[in-house]
Amino acid sequence: MGWLKMHKKARRAVQVVVSFLLLLFTGLFMYACGVQRSWRREIMDADRDPLTGVIRGTEAVTLSPAAGRERQPRTAVLMIHGFLSARTDFADLPQRLADKGVTVRLVRLPGHGTTPIEFASLERGDLYREVEAEYRNLRRDFDRVCVVGFSMGGSLATILTANERVDKLVLLAP
Repeated sequence: MGWLKMHKKARRAVQVVVSFLLLLFTGLFMYACGVQRSWRREIMDADRDPLTGVIRGTEAVTLSPAAGRERQPRTAVLMIHGFLSARTDFADLPQRLADKGVTVRLVRLPGHGTTPIEFASLERGDLYREVEAEYRNLRRDFDRVCVVGFSMGGSLATILTANERVDKLVLLAP
């Protein structure tokens, strides 16, 4: 009799555990479906440039000093944003630098400001090659080129500095 009573208790415990796990997995599944739906809606509703497909506000931008504010030697700053981010990482710093007479180039790394599918299609080295190309374009036109990297952009800036003659390196939240 004792064994039968214990067997019923064990069966009841198993039922409780299975019911709990079923509820847990159902809840997680419903949550994942909701997140995916919200994510798709956000991607579809993003304000994009109709020609490039890039989300407005994430495109690469160059800020030039106001007329008469340029200093010698002519200086440029290359600003590299973080992972899955954009130029907004830097808040008002780029404009402040431009107001001080510095040309500021804010890059848009490949796959950023587009879609997850485009980001997933990146190949090894694509991000660094973009940073290197942006740097070399600035180096051609300016006496001094400083590099500012935020988060993952800091890693890319560090690699760039190891390979190129960067005048100054600033790392923000590396």
